[in-house]
Amino acid sequence: MNKLNRILEVGLHLVFLVLFVLSVLHYKERLFADSAYFFFHAVNAEWFHIEHQRLLLGFSQIFPVIGSWFALPLKYLLLSYSLGIEVLYYFLFLFLAYGLKDKAAAWGLVLVHLIGQLWLFYVPSLESCHAAALAIVLYAVLRKTNASKDDKWLILLLLLEWLVLFSHPANMLFVPIIILFDVLHSKWKARIHISMTAFFLIGLFLRFALISEYDQANLESTEGSFVEKAFSSSSWSFFTAIVTSYYFDLMLLLLANLVFLLVTKAIKQALLLVFSFFGFSILIQALKPIEGFYFFVESSLVPLVFVGVFFFVFSFMTQLKGQAKTVVPLLLFGIIGFRIFWIVDFGEKFEMRKNQMDQVVDQAQQQYNSKYILQKENINKEYSMPTWANPIEGLIFSALDGPEASVSLITQEDLDYEQNKRNLNDSSFVLRKFDLMDYQALNSAYFKLRKVPYQKLNTASFQLAPEEFAKHVKVKVLEGQLLQFKSSDSTASIKVQILNPTKFPLPSASDSELFIACHWYKADGELLLWDGRRNLLEVDVKGEFEQHITVNLPQEKGGYYLQPDLVIEGKMWYQFSEQYRVEVL
Repeated sequence: MNKLNRILEVGLHLVFLVLFVLSVLHYKERLFADSAYFFFHAVNAEWFHIEHQRLLLGFSQIFPVIGSWFALPLKYLLLSYSLGIEVLYYFLFLFLAYGLKDKAAAWGLVLVHLIGQLWLFYVPSLESCHAAALAIVLYAVLRKTNASKDDKWLILLLLLEWLVLFSHPANMLFVPIIILFDVLHSKWKARIHISMTAFFLIGLFLRFALISEYDQANLESTEGSFVEKAFSSSSWSFFTAIVTSYYFDLMLLLLANLVFLLVTKAIKQALLLVFSFFGFSILIQALKPIEGFYFFVESSLVPLVFVGVFFFVFSFMTQLKGQAKTVVPLLLFGIIGFRIFWIVDFGEKFEMRKNQMDQVVDQAQQQYNSKYILQKENINKEYSMPTWANPIEGLIFSALDGPEASVSLITQEDLDYEQNKRNLNDSSFVLRKFDLMDYQALNSAYFKLRKVPYQKLNTASFQLAPEEFAKHVKVKVLEGQLLQFKSSDSTASIKVQILNPTKFPLPSASDSELFIACHWYKADGELLLWDGRRNLLEVDVKGEFEQHITVNLPQEKGGYYLQPDLVIEGKMWYQFSEQYRVEVL
């Protein structure tokens, strides 16, 4: 049994090794939304970027800020941003497991870091996640040290509490839950509990006294009263569906813990667990009712993850005896393994999104300008997941090739937002649609833009006659794809390569009426469908460009041949002849 326990302990180290590998492989994918915003500001200013009094935002910026002081290349700063988060969590894990010798807390840290981390794995900047992890560390310090008499432990305890208090406002409630739990579990400790309560009240006062316009607006949302939103039957239907679909492992932990508390007659702890879980659920619904599954939703549900994991590890795992001390960790490994697999599987669309942005950036860099406008309809795919931070992501992606290769990519919507078009000049650009930025504010060690106006990256005019393009241009299905699809699917996404060796760009604007479409042939060569589904080119193409197209699948099972082509609507087909075998199963 001891040997198995040692294997389980080693297994937790391997979990972090897997997370290290994933963070390196997906360092660009992890720039999604808020993550790109805070990384850019930290690197550009070479200092921590904190907003809305959320001090824990700096947690994810530690390594890139330090790296920028040493003028490390942007790629290494990005790698340190992605990998650094996992390194910091690993240090916390080592501190809990070997410094405090609190194995239950070490398990809690791993669980709170992985449960509810699908979208959030690709947005590692969000302070709500880090607050949940530090709250686990906070209680471990509280229960495993002599903070009642040793000032250094009390100082560490209060510092951790302060960081939790100054994360997301909802996470402030972690502190009273921890205090009440400790009082129930270990009785009243005057010096510690009075100090923690005083810090909580001071933090609560300061958060409301210094509340930002952003947080104030969230609290004063006019979309119904607090009670109406908190107890809306329709929003609770969405909430229940999300929790049961994406947090069923958390629900199992909650249920097991609740049964254990009732069986052992720990009624007060059971009531605190139930009150905490449903209290947070009501608060989440009242602040912003859940209506779908997105990274903001996953972030808002972090308090539920904390409650479930916190009570499970500290009121259930700490009471395990005999074989249960090995069986339960084995079951937890099953949850951890499943969560890692789910993160990887969920990340496929982030990888496709990253590849799309890489391709668009490469084409923009070939145009020898610096600032471009994209047509939204050209680039929006199922995996594109556009956010307000897309212009920042494009700027960072392009700057990886060197400061002089930086480009600004925006949509017409970004340009038309409020007074952007009027306020822009050749020496300013759209950082995101809410923010214009002057070139002088850019850190030239990492970002440089030319003094030019924005120009379109999707044009409509043919600079070469279409008949001449047809002699040189090709569209190929990229090799290595498994072209097998289910007959139950009506459509499929296929990656193609567009080759344009001429010096003139192949136009992509919808006004050009140039589309990628496919012809379908039966296995015996008989034509099945000539006019396939139309797909716009994502950008004007020079040289090589890769993108996904959507095709309508044949309704019957069997073998077919797919022939990609270009068409100018109502005028001509380019008459490409290359075909690719497709199986509909």
